[in-house]
Amino acid sequence: CIRGKIVSLKKVFKKSKSYEVGIAHMLLTRKMSNLRNTILEPYQLSSVEWFVMGIVLGRSADGGIRITDLAVLFDVKTTYITAIVNKLKALGYVSAVTDSADARVRLVVITKKGTKAAEAIEVKIQTAAEKALHDKVTGDQLEGFFTVLHELAYSKNDFAS
Repeated sequence: CIRGKIVSLKKVFKKSKSYEVGIAHMLLTRKMSNLRNTILEPYQLSSVEWFVMGIVLGRSADGGIRITDLAVLFDVKTTYITAIVNKLKALGYVSAVTDSADARVRLVVITKKGTKAAEAIEVKIQTAAEKALHDKVTGDQLEGFFTVLHELAYSKNDFAS
């Protein structure tokens, strides 16, 4: 029930100071970014470039993804995504193809080199994260954290209003 959720959220917020939660969020973000960046460095990728590459990998089976759709997903301008895609193209990880439904549209797709790199990166990041989190959280706690993270991140609410 919504009322029960509101009451329990109020209890949680009373027990936790916003600045303490903010610091914990900042520290966790920094730790995970450092872990990820160490793995991505040999591939010449930043975290955001990796995120874009991962989405392109996931959408390639369906024919690819438009740069405008990537920009909407990441909530950024198309020029920002275009620069990232251009770097990924220069590295040989993605390419652009013509949309079979509309010849005016270009879709970004993963290359064989990109697929191979993405699969290796994913295994390395998951293995390193699992090692880092071992004995710190349970599988159920991590799954719950990921569920909440996705719910909040992909919510239509921008929290500012």
